[in-house]
This record gives sequence, structure tokens and C-alpha cells, in this order.
Amino acid sequence: MDKLRIFAAAGRPVLHSLSPALFNRAFAADVFPGIYVRLAAGDASEALGLFRGLGLAGMNVTAPLKADVRGLVDEVDPAGQRIGAVNVVVAAEGRLKGFNTDHLGAVGALRACGAVLEGAGFVVLGAGGAGRAAVYGLLDAGASVTIVNRTYDRALSAAGDLGCRAGRLKDLPDLLKRSDGLVSAVSSPSGPVDPSWLREGLWVLDARYPDSELAANAAARGCRAISGESWLLQQALPAYRIFTGREAPAGPMAEALRLSAQPEKKIKSVALVGFMGCGKTEVGRRLAGRLGLPFRDLDERVEKREGLSIPAIFESRGEAGFRAAERVALAGLGPDRRMVLACGGGALLDERNRRFLAGNFLVVWIQAGIRTCLKRVASGSRPLLEGEDVEREAEELLAARRPGYAMTADLVVDGEAPAEKAAAVIHEEIGPFIDD
Repeated sequence: MDKLRIFAAAGRPVLHSLSPALFNRAFAADVFPGIYVRLAAGDASEALGLFRGLGLAGMNVTAPLKADVRGLVDEVDPAGQRIGAVNVVVAAEGRLKGFNTDHLGAVGALRACGAVLEGAGFVVLGAGGAGRAAVYGLLDAGASVTIVNRTYDRALSAAGDLGCRAGRLKDLPDLLKRSDGLVSAVSSPSGPVDPSWLREGLWVLDARYPDSELAANAAARGCRAISGESWLLQQALPAYRIFTGREAPAGPMAEALRLSAQPEKKIKSVALVGFMGCGKTEVGRRLAGRLGLPFRDLDERVEKREGLSIPAIFESRGEAGFRAAERVALAGLGPDRRMVLACGGGALLDERNRRFLAGNFLVVWIQAGIRTCLKRVASGSRPLLEGEDVEREAEELLAARRPGYAMTADLVVDGEAPAEKAAAVIHEEIGPFIDD
């Protein structure tokens, strides 16, 4: 079997992203050795640090990082250069290359629903990365475009860069009367568009998903409304080709998108996974305090159940005996107990543990570099690191465990950061989904 390659979506917030459903379904349909995760990154530098630390093969970039990532990669494709933002990054021969497929997503979503773009007039709302990409794609397809932004100077700047017209927000009602379509790329759920400005037959594409108030209003007014999920799919198809060099399995990806949604059940418990010394215990205690939940440590639970320390269990029963005790201790937690749980570094080697955690917890992978992890580990406390070249042994252990982390994690956060910051990031991401 080919070596597993890990891909990710990076942004903040990012837990809502449906990209893992799209790409993991595509990898399965295409029999491609890939797995796709979410990275919670506060800025472009942190996103690319996680990219390198995880050894990613490729990454999608979401708001608000697209423009800044463009300035940090080694090479950018012509579309990304012109748009001023990238939403796809790949690693090749030690270099990072950025691409923009958002423009293909906007145009593809419109055309997939029957829109004829050549000679049509469109208003694009928002001058950020997604808005600029939509302008670029529509112009390339032969449409005329007016870009509107809350800050008129920013609309003027984008119009000058891309070769379209700029409009003022106060003129939006009149602009829509004379246009064939509206593409919204603003971050607000509602945005500045009053439903009364929307007329029957107007094409309306909103980049937001799944809670687009604009799309709902447009459909109610008889517009030809297109969801942000369609844009997501259409930009993912060329991204898949960039990632893998193969044609994307469009049918399975579209089906995955139809079946996917926000988490059906609220989050009750959180499990932290990652290599020894990555910070699971310190982050877990702080996160538990923020959430008002009890904190549990799986290693401590094993020691209590067995009446022996972890080193003593390894000495008397070997690693296999410890893993058996670990599995029993984890299963004994039960599915209904609310908690923040720190798992041992090797717990996810066992498929049964992975299934249990995935079914009962929001799983967060704390990623930290080997040297950082080893500095935090007390000498003699880790039975699997007893040779002369501890760093090499740790690298080998992590290589064996990384696929298990990737296959199970709902979210990845930076363990190089202070524990309080990492806990805050997790809390920020999962806050909307917590079962109170």
C-alpha cells in the first residue's frame, strides 16, 4: 500500500468545514491513500507551521487566511497572483506552491445550475479573497462585473487590480435592478442585501454555507438561488486534481456533500490525542475549566484500575498487556459521561479505540514537534523511549501513530503554543456546538 498522505483545510473557525467529508469520500472512491483533517489556525504563519509540522501533502485555505498565505508560499499560480489570494497549497520537492481554485468554484456553481455567463451582468459583493476570485472567474467567462464593498476604497482597489467596475453600497439596489446575478462573498450571515432588492429570476450565489440568510431570502423571492455548498464542491474538484494528479470523482463528492451537514448531535465530550509530551494534559485541564466539565486522564485511569504505574505495567506485561488494559479503561468510560479526556500517545493504534472515540467524543489532535515533546517528557517516564537515540525512536513512534491521529481527529490545533492559548482555540471552535 502507498504511504498515507495527509491533507487539511486551514482556517479559523474551521470546525464547520465540510471539506473533510468531500475529500475523504473522494479518496475512498478513487482508492487513493489520503486522509483529510481540519486545522484551527489563527493566522497564515501558524497554518503553514502546522502544514510543515504535520508533513502535509496539501492544504485548502479558508477565510481569513487566503491573502496572507499567498505572501508566504514559495510560488503562486497566475490566477492566485492576479486575485491576490490562494486557497490551495501543495508541497513539492521542499517547496510550497499556492493555487486559486475559488474562481473556478464560483463559475462552476453558476454554470452547473444553467447560468449563461457570457454577456451577463453580475454584482459581486465583497472585496476579500472569495469576492476577488468570483470577479476574476466571471470576467474570464465573459461577464461584466461590478464589485461592491462596505469600504468603497477597497472596492476601487479590487476593481483596478482585476479590470471591473466598482460600486458603492448605497447604490446596490439600483445595481441589482440592472444585473443578471449577484455573488455574495461577505462573512456576515445576513449581509447588507435587503430581500426587497431581490427580484424573480435573479441568479444569487452566496459563498456562505450552511446558514445563508441571503440564499433563503433569494429562494423565497423567486430568485435562482445557489448554495455555498455548490461553490465548495466546484472549487474542490480542481483542488483534488492539484492534490493527487488524478481526476476528481465528482459523483461521490457531490453525494458526500448532500449527505453532510453540521454535527447532528451537540458535542458532549472532548478527547485530546497526540504524541507524548504534546500538551494534552495541560491543555485538557484548561479546556475542562472553560467548559465546566470534569477532566480525565486515560493513563491515570489505567494505573488506578490496574494498581500499577505505567512503567510497571510495561515491565510486567509488555506493550501488548498495557494496550489491552488501556482499551478496557477507555471502553469503561461509557458513551454518556461528559468530560474532557486526555488519551495516551499510542491509544489510537487500536482500531477499537479509534471507533469508540470517534463515536463518543469530539477528537482534537494536539500537534507539537518531536523536540518540543521530548523537552516536556520526564526522563525515564516513557517505557518506549529507552534507547540511545531517543529522538530517532520518537520519530519512528510518531510515524507509526500519525495515521491513527489523522483518521480520528475532528480538529488539529498547535501544541507549540502555550496551553492556555491552545485551550482557547479549541473552546472558540467547539463553542457553537456544545451541548449545554
